[in-house]
Amino acid sequence: DLLYLIAECEHLDFLLLTKRPELWRERLTRALTFADPNEENPERWAWLDEWLCGTPPANVWVGITAEDQIHLDLRWRHLRAIPALVRFLSVEPMLGRIALPSCALGEVCQCDDCVALGLSEGEKLHWVIAGGESGAKARPTNPAWFRSLRDQCQVAGVPFFFKQHGEWVGSLTLDGETATGGDLDGSVVRGPRTPFYEWGGGVVSVRVGKKAAGRLLDGREWSEVPRGQ
Repeated sequence: DLLYLIAECEHLDFLLLTKRPELWRERLTRALTFADPNEENPERWAWLDEWLCGTPPANVWVGITAEDQIHLDLRWRHLRAIPALVRFLSVEPMLGRIALPSCALGEVCQCDDCVALGLSEGEKLHWVIAGGESGAKARPTNPAWFRSLRDQCQVAGVPFFFKQHGEWVGSLTLDGETATGGDLDGSVVRGPRTPFYEWGGGVVSVRVGKKAAGRLLDGREWSEVPRGQ
């Protein structure tokens, strides 16, 4: 039903996000079995067959979620193999430092995975989304991880969208009962029961709640999207 809706709404872009990109071909192949060869408009399903043959639909963006380096390395090779006009990465919640592989940034890659899949430098990453965790059991994110990912995107010309800090905000230095600095306007009073996490080197994350933490990174919002979209 979803694929049928995508075909009918050519004027809308659909963002398909998954943790299991390796199932893409299997699921689309199964979907084709639901097509009715006797229906009046078989073109509604023809685009699925074209997608499987390497021609991606113009209104579908395909993305993976990866919270750390291990999961990015596992899933990126499968995302690269999916024909798509826009490939994106959602790093939310970010639970570890991530180094984007060179092939994700459009560089020629000779790693075993890429050679085996016959992939070239054309199968690059087009967009990166990042954010911290929210909810009662939210874990903190080192602000250096956000900055590193943003800087990699800036150097490579990949649009970067920072969604939120989540329940915790970092880039702060403890000073008695007050944590002051970078990602909050003014200061946050740290009472005796306010949770905080020290990363070392004077960097600390304080649990202030999703709303107070906001989505400013180094004093500005990052809301970049792929060009022309």
